[in-house]
Amino acid sequence: MTAMVIVAGGSGTRLQSVIGEVPKVLAPIGEVANIVRLLGLAVEFGYRKVFVLTGHGDGRIRRFLESDSTAQGLDLAVIKEPAPLGTAGCFLGLPSEFNDRMFVIYGDISCDFDIGRFERFHAHAGCVATILTQPNGHNEDSDLLKVDANGKIVEVRRKPHPRNHDYGNLTNAAAYILEPSVLNLVPNEPCDWFHHVFPAAIAAGIDVKAYQSWEYLQDYGEPAWYRKAQEDESKGLLGRRRANGLCVGGLFVNCRGHSDVSPDIIASVKMFNADRLPLCLCGPEAESIQTKLSKRNAYADHLLVEFVDGEVNSLSQQFGFVGRQSRVISLAEFLPSRAQQLIEQTGNGC
Repeated sequence: MTAMVIVAGGSGTRLQSVIGEVPKVLAPIGEVANIVRLLGLAVEFGYRKVFVLTGHGDGRIRRFLESDSTAQGLDLAVIKEPAPLGTAGCFLGLPSEFNDRMFVIYGDISCDFDIGRFERFHAHAGCVATILTQPNGHNEDSDLLKVDANGKIVEVRRKPHPRNHDYGNLTNAAAYILEPSVLNLVPNEPCDWFHHVFPAAIAAGIDVKAYQSWEYLQDYGEPAWYRKAQEDESKGLLGRRRANGLCVGGLFVNCRGHSDVSPDIIASVKMFNADRLPLCLCGPEAESIQTKLSKRNAYADHLLVEFVDGEVNSLSQQFGFVGRQSRVISLAEFLPSRAQQLIEQTGNGC
């Protein structure tokens, strides 16, 4: 059995200019409080036990949940930390008899993704912790992950990074699946999963795996990110960017024979990034092209060094794309005038 744990103790100082004193987890995305969306995912994917770990705004969160119909159908407990303990330290407040696997999500993440797919990956990996990871377009101010060929995380590279670094662009998307034994690694002091517990586990030789997802997760903990989450909801992206959701095809960009990216290609990639559509760079040059995109605040979701056009359907199934909507294009052809057409072809399945 897996319990859902929503981390909702942050004070939300950076977001107060936009939402005032409303706790971040209660901030509306569109017209729906984010915690309602998260509880809706719990119901959809069969979770019945939910913990909400609070701090700032505890009373307001409790009153909201007492009147929320979605919460009424769950075995839900709200646990307030006695003092700010960090994203991992607050787990020390879980009941002493608690011994379930945990799906963990931060309360200021607007999301819609296939949690069942995430759980199956974790179960197959056989590790104590799996981090949902994604590339992003602002790696210079992000904590980054180094992952080996087997998906094992070997290093957490905290910001700030040295000038002219090349650490890739794979980041923590603030969703985890944890075995109960991982709680033994949490020190009895304020601490963070990503900054303290996971690095210590990795250093001790404990397997922590990366689940690389292209699906919709948007941190809204800063005003610009909150505006982005609202914009995405108004565009209908929230709810239509899920693996195996029958809405999204992937774009496979064949980079073979290309060594550079033009401003037009960068603009096209950013169009796909903004619409949260999955992009795969293919061919031996894929990694070097990805590095050049990263330096220009753009990214691809997957790199495929070995690729043939005939594998599109099988690869689409592997990544959770809709095969009939997936497309293949050469890097040289990937220009803004074509990108909009490709966005409509790959992203309008629903």
